[in-house]
Amino acid sequence: MTPAQKLEVRLKDSNQYSCMFDTSKIEYSWKDKKKGIVLPEKMTPDLAYLVGVHIGDGCMNIYKRKGQVDYYYSLCGHEINDRLFHNSIMIPLFKKLFNIEAKSRMNSPGCCMLGVRSKALVTFLNQCIGLPLGKKDKIDIPKTILDSGLENSLACIKGIFDTDFSLTFKNKNKTVHSYPIIDLKANSKSLVYSVESILSTVGFKGFIMKRRTKDKRFNKEIVQWILTISGKDNLRRWFELIGSKNPSYLSRYAVWRNFGFVPPYTDYLTRKDILLGKIDPLELYKK
Repeated sequence: MTPAQKLEVRLKDSNQYSCMFDTSKIEYSWKDKKKGIVLPEKMTPDLAYLVGVHIGDGCMNIYKRKGQVDYYYSLCGHEINDRLFHNSIMIPLFKKLFNIEAKSRMNSPGCCMLGVRSKALVTFLNQCIGLPLGKKDKIDIPKTILDSGLENSLACIKGIFDTDFSLTFKNKNKTVHSYPIIDLKANSKSLVYSVESILSTVGFKGFIMKRRTKDKRFNKEIVQWILTISGKDNLRRWFELIGSKNPSYLSRYAVWRNFGFVPPYTDYLTRKDILLGKIDPLELYKK
């Protein structure tokens, strides 16, 4: 039996009791209690999606400085393409799952950040879900998601897609960019192979390659693992079966579906104007 077949059996055999959490040992700070923060009792598609978003863009750690302990969680993204995603999707999701009032702000030029300080949240995601503190070089889809069934596994992949995948369109005929390419690039080999195995159980066929690059800043070699899924049928199937919540990716798909191509180097606001009829996408090729 191949790894993908073993995973398929595991996903099908998952039951509702395997995704319940024991939160009895999770400690709440006095601020957590004052804010009324709550923790989920079981794995759900919403929680699995948030875990996927964390795998892509999230960071959490426990910082000790000047006699204080800071439990900090953050999501970082592009100032244009991800700001609306943070405000319209992630902030309401933190409220729904944890009763947390998250906030998004501009962190640095070109970057927006959603930040939360909560002892209960960080320890829950670390101890109950299985997400690591600090670096994510060896991160993988947590066992708590794999053991809770295919629906949650696909929801997690949707979250990873919305933050860490790339959706581009190749100019194969040297006219317009019409051929879709879905890519996942990660330092974690196990993550890329887990995503590929889950997607293979629902009919997606991709290929994985290993790429070595040189980081000139630190004079060291970086190894990346890349999963590629290409073609028009795969893109249509992706949005029918898995989908996206990120306005940036939804706008790319909408432009492609309406015009048959997506000009390169466009941001969310430009694609929005294309869909509203304010910009002719062909005119962008003349600039």
